Amino acid sequence: MIRIRRFSALAAALIMTAAAASSCAPSRPEAYSPKITVSSSGAESAAVWLTERLGESLTDELYLSVGNDASRGIDTENFEDDGYFLRSDGDSVVIAAKTAVGLDIAARKYARAVEQGAPTSFDTVYHEGYRIESLTFAGRDISEYAIEYPAAAGRGMRFAVSELQSKLKEACGAELSAAEGITKRECAIEFRISDDESLSEDGYRYFFEDRRLVIESSNKRGSIYGVYRFLRNECGWKQLTFGDDLLEESDHLDIPADTAAAETPAFDFFRLWMHYEYDELFDSDVPDPETLRSMYPSISQPSHGMSRWVDEEFSGSQICYTNEDTYASVRDNIADYLAAKVASGSVPGVDILSLDIAQSDNPDFCKCKDCTAMFSKTGSNSGAVVDFANRLSEELNEEYPGIYYQIFAYWGNNAPPKRMTVSEYVHVTFCTDLCCTAHPADGSLCTGKTAAGVNNKDYASWLRGWLDLTENVYVWHYYLPQHLLQYNVVDDVLLRDFRFFRECGVKGVFYNADTEGFGVEQIRYQLLAELNWRPDMTDEEYEALMCELLEKEYGEGWDCVRDYITMWTKAQDTRRTNACWHAIGGNKAMWDNRIDPYYYDTHSGEMISLVEEAIRLASSELQQKRAEMLSCHIYYTTVYTRYYRAEAAGDTALMNTLEGYYATAMDRLRRLGYNPCGDDVYAPFRAGYWITTWDSTTSGGYAKTAKEAAETDWTDAKGNLLRGLSGFIGMNEYGVKE
Repeated sequence: MIRIRRFSALAAALIMTAAAASSCAPSRPEAYSPKITVSSSGAESAAVWLTERLGESLTDELYLSVGNDASRGIDTENFEDDGYFLRSDGDSVVIAAKTAVGLDIAARKYARAVEQGAPTSFDTVYHEGYRIESLTFAGRDISEYAIEYPAAAGRGMRFAVSELQSKLKEACGAELSAAEGITKRECAIEFRISDDESLSEDGYRYFFEDRRLVIESSNKRGSIYGVYRFLRNECGWKQLTFGDDLLEESDHLDIPADTAAAETPAFDFFRLWMHYEYDELFDSDVPDPETLRSMYPSISQPSHGMSRWVDEEFSGSQICYTNEDTYASVRDNIADYLAAKVASGSVPGVDILSLDIAQSDNPDFCKCKDCTAMFSKTGSNSGAVVDFANRLSEELNEEYPGIYYQIFAYWGNNAPPKRMTVSEYVHVTFCTDLCCTAHPADGSLCTGKTAAGVNNKDYASWLRGWLDLTENVYVWHYYLPQHLLQYNVVDDVLLRDFRFFRECGVKGVFYNADTEGFGVEQIRYQLLAELNWRPDMTDEEYEALMCELLEKEYGEGWDCVRDYITMWTKAQDTRRTNACWHAIGGNKAMWDNRIDPYYYDTHSGEMISLVEEAIRLASSELQQKRAEMLSCHIYYTTVYTRYYRAEAAGDTALMNTLEGYYATAMDRLRRLGYNPCGDDVYAPFRAGYWITTWDSTTSGGYAKTAKEAAETDWTDAKGNLLRGLSGFIGMNEYGVKE
């Protein structure tokens, strides 16, 4: 068996008392307590942090070490980067780690024990060696196994093989060979191609045949999900499909010979679109579903692709879908494109699965005589669009068969046509553009109308209408934008939306959310990724998953974040009881009042206390930064909801407090790497993205002070915030400022 030596076996040889300072230890700067000795400058940050955090409560003598420390016989080579140990000897404590990251985690653990009045007598080891000390399949050690795959394995299956090799090595140190060809060896992990259509391209099943583990799937993406879900279900490796993956430690793990499972995701297509890069505070090396899907031929959602095929400029309006010359031009341009692709070796229906012919980004449909007649006949602008797409698909598929022509059911075109059929090779993406995001997508709780004069009853009816015409329907679901001002759907809308789309029978979901991670969006992404695999999740299971994710992201203060989410939801409840709002809003000021400003008068202090406690209890510097990101949203929202009424009441003390809250938010953003009040609001976490969006009311970034924000950024919402009204003021039917 593969065995990992435990640190405790070496403790006596490695630990010397902190009181007996090494002759080569560096001198102590005044920045940290004289009770602390450090092995090197790499440990000084933790020393300063402990000094500032504990103050007079620091009574132990501490020795802090990063990396190997020959003077004390400390060897951390067998630790992970976040690994550490704490050892006590009388009134002295040794805190040692492989890296500064691990030392930070250990220092926080020590500090919490001191603050809680717990004994500071430690014999603690964290992440030494591999997470799984010994791993067996059907009673046989993993080292006896080899991986086999068929000669016909495609790119996806070969990638799955490499991922399984990598993950097993990371988990327990096993380095399994992998070879093309299926043998009769007793201990093998066999990747098998299945012709079972019920598995679709993404489904899988795994089971044992005697001691051979079989992972069976289509020759597309199912094999990689089979690997990730096997590791999740059987090894406890969480969030492998998307998110910060986490594998718990285990002394011994056996996967018994009767282990078996099969899963097919809720949708044939599922994509989480964040618009901006998932920033480094929530980043993961694990490929997300979008990355995995982009590796193989699949039908993605369209995005205003008609502009590619027309000769005339039409950015300000839609093309005339009944004009014969326009149709001929689009058809010929597509035909020329396909001819060139075929000449270069592409195969229609194999390498070329779909073509985006979706409308331009506006509701301005042609009102000529023929288009008006088509509208009258079919009851919707979509009649002319469907007719246009039907003709293209039928004509071009004669020479280039198997290609889907993708259209939108979007702005001005959401309603399905009447008295029409949709070609089997026309693919519809139904957009919830101006739907109500206050309530579930099924429309059951909508009591009012959005600024566009609709609610989710309308959208649910339209969606079902499209599904009566064709099974080839995706949903493009909107939830944007999300910056310092946000609304929350993780508590009570997200799960119901997902269930509704599943029950309707849509083939795919494209979840559209613009975010910089200032709220709990990283939690929502991971909930969605798991919901695609567990569409029958109960309310209780959903809550348990959310709490698990919060604990992973925020550490010991996770329950403070959960309590805040509950309060955040309540702050929305009084608004949405009698009102609906749509997804489009502002990054500086909500265009409609999604939250009850009066709720913040009596509850914002508690909200702030909760997030500050989450910051204090964070188990690592990274978790602390995540909580600080959340706090920026909370402070900003508090100031936004309360400032005008404080000003109107002449409450200068409260205005000064709110000004301080605003400054706290901006200062923390700067420490986190943003320049929130610059001419260009740039976040250098990834390739670069912007906090401001197209709806900004002023140029540049956020105002430098709350007073300035009240004079410039929030003026459109002033009436709502003062009177507590819901709905738009001075907006047209599309929610755009007049």
